[in-house]
Amino acid sequence: MSSRPESVLFSSLLDVDRLEYLAREGIDSEIIPTAAMRPVVEWALNYYFESGCKQAPTEEALRLEWSTVLESEEIVLEPPEDEYETAEWALKFLRSNYIHLEWQRWIKKAAEEMAGSYTDDRVEIFDKHSAELAEMRTRVRSRTAEARGADALVDAIRRYHERAELDGAPHGLMLGLEMTDAHTHGIHDGELAVLAAGPKTGKSWLLAKAVLNEWQRGRRGILFTLENSVEMTIDRIVCLRANVDYRRWQRGQATPEELHRVETNRDTLMRQEIGDMIVVMPPRGQRTASAMLREAQMRGADSILIDQLTFVEAVGTKAKARHEIVRDIMHDLKTGLSTGSYKIPCLLAHQINREGVKAADKTGFLEMYMLAESSEVERTADWVFGLYRSHEDRIAEVAKLQTLAARREDTQSWLLAYNPSLGIMETASEIALGEAT
Repeated sequence: MSSRPESVLFSSLLDVDRLEYLAREGIDSEIIPTAAMRPVVEWALNYYFESGCKQAPTEEALRLEWSTVLESEEIVLEPPEDEYETAEWALKFLRSNYIHLEWQRWIKKAAEEMAGSYTDDRVEIFDKHSAELAEMRTRVRSRTAEARGADALVDAIRRYHERAELDGAPHGLMLGLEMTDAHTHGIHDGELAVLAAGPKTGKSWLLAKAVLNEWQRGRRGILFTLENSVEMTIDRIVCLRANVDYRRWQRGQATPEELHRVETNRDTLMRQEIGDMIVVMPPRGQRTASAMLREAQMRGADSILIDQLTFVEAVGTKAKARHEIVRDIMHDLKTGLSTGSYKIPCLLAHQINREGVKAADKTGFLEMYMLAESSEVERTADWVFGLYRSHEDRIAEVAKLQTLAARREDTQSWLLAYNPSLGIMETASEIALGEAT
């Protein structure tokens, strides 16, 4: 009879979402203790690929093909009993168990051969057993960050058809700014976008707008607010949704009409069956990139927003310069977003340093070098947006949003109608800004 993790793995073969995870992650059949079930798992994965990655086999189809094996091994295909019994949990357990058993076997065998060897043979024995370790490592390694041969081409074609079905429509995390979202086609899974601006320019407002937009689109966004309080952030989102004057809301002087709009929007969103919004201020010690990504995964988030880089904690900062700390944070964040089974888009707020703001005041627009630790940000991010407001822009209630760096599209700039406290943040037109374009 199979173990509980094996049972969860086998039942996952009948669920297309779980089977998709297993297909992307990759399973070496050697990690499955019940040897007779190894070809069953391979058959189910082939079924999934042959369906164009659209279907899992039905229980009837699986039993028709493998009834003898299922009966002889007493395999029960039951759905998981608890939330934690995911395909990811099962695969992680089986990989861990395989390594535990194989490691003990390897230690014993390697020690025996080395103890009975002659001087001239020891390097050769070491090389042989090192190769065995390397082979063991490949059997438990995730396949999500590699591509190989014909399978890679098949997967590329599948991804193309997925994009073609969207017919050019934006997808992923969006800012809620129509022209910008149409240009970027959204921030896609695994991509890191940075929104940079000077102090008190409105970065936090734009992140609040973006997480609200995610909710309204039926997605679940999680916003880590590392500077402003959760209450302040929620108040801003409330005002953005209902077009309420934020200053009056903070003073308790909203008009009856504004309060009615807030209550109506609350009722509308409470009735919405899909999507969600989570705002979190994690305590110190839980603000590393990996900690926030883990929480996003546990919450089932479709997108992650972080306000802001200055307050993200790094691991092992002793004797490191600030640019090295930022480099490590950016690399940890990008790696966590884009590798493994849980790929997710991220929007990260960041500062334009004061010298950069002064330089922008002279030219009228931002440039990449004006960002704090600009080289580390540019090397790592898939998108870098700059939000700039001159003194005249503030009077005119406008702002300039620039694409300072991008991997998928050309850079572009937009003029925004911009008065966050009144809920006004909209793209008005495309603009050209000298060298910034």
